[in-house]
Amino acid sequence: MQQGCLRTISKATFLLLQRYHRLYGLKVIGWTKQPGNAYLSFYLDALPHESEFLDLPDMANERLVLTCYQDHVGIPAWSGGEQIELTNGKRARTDVVLDWLEQRLTLRELFDYHASEIDRWRQQYTVEASERYLLAWQVAGLLTARMGSYIATPWALFSDYASDYREQVVAYARRFTECHPLYEIFALDGVGISIKAEVRIADCENLDAWTMFCSGHTPEAIAETILTKLKGYPRGAVND
Repeated sequence: MQQGCLRTISKATFLLLQRYHRLYGLKVIGWTKQPGNAYLSFYLDALPHESEFLDLPDMANERLVLTCYQDHVGIPAWSGGEQIELTNGKRARTDVVLDWLEQRLTLRELFDYHASEIDRWRQQYTVEASERYLLAWQVAGLLTARMGSYIATPWALFSDYASDYREQVVAYARRFTECHPLYEIFALDGVGISIKAEVRIADCENLDAWTMFCSGHTPEAIAETILTKLKGYPRGAVND
């Protein structure tokens, strides 16, 4: 895992969301796949995603390229048609990575392809929901850089060999205000963050990042508070 790249890519991803979330409802999901690949896939809030399995456009529509790696600057072959990587990407500045990703991800094509759905989404758009989402992703990005942890879905927190695997995921999602356990929770090593900026620490304590932000705390200060609290819990502790 290239921790420096985690930081740079998370920053570039946040800048893409800042640029396109408020206008088009662009969102991103972090996920992992054995034997150790970690991806970021972009999608639209305007499109329903009710399945418990990943259902993202570039997996079904060859005209769209919406997935990059989390830990190096590249596009996987199954998404882009061929493996593409930025030369010396691990040393590249954030602005270079941002430009590289924007040139290769088909975000504009995605927006054009779903223009009518986006128009309907805008009619239901709320500023608070948007700002909560951007805060949640920014904090998640800061944490992945500090912790060296991939951003994943709650499914990655539990062994799929356990007989009650799905029940564990559903139970974990209940730690938050009602939200989709796949698309609406960013999971890291010991931390979960919902799209409403609710944080679950070591599955022991909840923290309201949105209230902290509205009270004047910066995203960096919120991330530092989460890390400090996380260090206070033994690994694997659970407090119902």
